[in-house]
Amino acid sequence: MIKLEHITKNFKNLKAVDDVSLEIKKGEIFAILGGNGTGKTTTMGIISGIRKAYRGKIKINGTVSALPQNVQTLFKEETVEDELIGVSSNLIEKMELINVLKQHPYDISGGQQQKVALAKVLAKNPDILLLDEPTKAIDGIYKESLGRLMMDLKNRGKTIVMVSHDLDFCGQYADRCGLFAQGNLIGVNN
Repeated sequence: MIKLEHITKNFKNLKAVDDVSLEIKKGEIFAILGGNGTGKTTTMGIISGIRKAYRGKIKINGTVSALPQNVQTLFKEETVEDELIGVSSNLIEKMELINVLKQHPYDISGGQQQKVALAKVLAKNPDILLLDEPTKAIDGIYKESLGRLMMDLKNRGKTIVMVSHDLDFCGQYADRCGLFAQGNLIGVNN
């Protein structure tokens, strides 16, 4: 469960997030939608603890892991195989990464990088999974497998929050969506 109460975050004199209140239930897939610069990623950063709110309260029940928009920030090793130490062979196979294990993470496609990063994040077995643009740089086939994986995680009681511009994907897999504009949460569908 995630509960935000009157969260505000300023960057210089600009309110990136302005008085946002939101509750996301355990075992829910929640999508945060909106244009560029509307406060989506900043809100995700506050939930993950990477950013601190200027004002407001946040309550989180459970452990949190985040897949950032730039997944390369998670890569520290010389091979994909070394990046995936501690990740189950079952997940590596499910993510279709067996053929790239000996390659450097920067030498594989953007979609494969997304898969490697997601496998690393899932290896931590978080209660809450934050995904920032998870369908960026992936093909339709992997999008479907990502959707199935998210549904499986949800069925196991995991909470998933994703920031996305992919309205079709969110419409298909999210339980609820929240729309951001100018730093404000202007609506949540129920």
